[in-house]
Amino acid sequence: MPDQSPDTIANEIQQLLQQAVLNNYPNPERRGCPGAAVLREVAIRQVPVRDGYWEHVTHCSACFQEFLEFRRDFTSGRRRVVRRNRIMLALGLSLAGIAGILIWKGPLNPSPRVIAPQAYADIDMRPFSVVRGDNPLTIESYAGVLTRKPSQLNVILPVGAQEGMYEVRVMDNDLQHTVASGQAQASLVDHMVKLTITFDLTSVPPGPYVIASRRGRGGWMTSPVLIR
Repeated sequence: MPDQSPDTIANEIQQLLQQAVLNNYPNPERRGCPGAAVLREVAIRQVPVRDGYWEHVTHCSACFQEFLEFRRDFTSGRRRVVRRNRIMLALGLSLAGIAGILIWKGPLNPSPRVIAPQAYADIDMRPFSVVRGDNPLTIESYAGVLTRKPSQLNVILPVGAQEGMYEVRVMDNDLQHTVASGQAQASLVDHMVKLTITFDLTSVPPGPYVIASRRGRGGWMTSPVLIR
């Protein structure tokens, strides 16, 4: 097997990082998006600045896609020099530094991105009554037990749930604070509406929590879970 050049290695890392942002932070409703003018300003910066706009861009797949398009236009006339300099810089950086620099680099050639969770949890919300709105939930038992690791949650939604894109949150027992959130597509499988989502629960303290899901702007469906 031929050795890979530094150029090839850097490009592969770049593709993985960019694909992760494009896939892992769906925001179809464009909540909190700063708009095209701001994204263009972020794209033409000479170096990445970790401000609120950059944090949003790297945690919103839709904005990151627009950012890449603006970045492509900006770098088209100088890509060769910038690319060589960034590859040289990447070789002297730690892995954490490489992530920050290569996400900033120019246009993306898509490649599959799979994040392997360290734990799996089955959550069945069907036995629990559907609670809509912000009313507190009294925990008598748990719909599932989660581990304090990057975890894939295999969720069966309550009876009556429909297929579609769902917002999913893990919240404290008083429904006041969200400790993990994301979006996932729910599908009908074996007469049950199911979705799969991955959360990093490493820094979440153990104890009782609530998993909440909703489709579009509908009411929240909640069930108790335990993190340990």
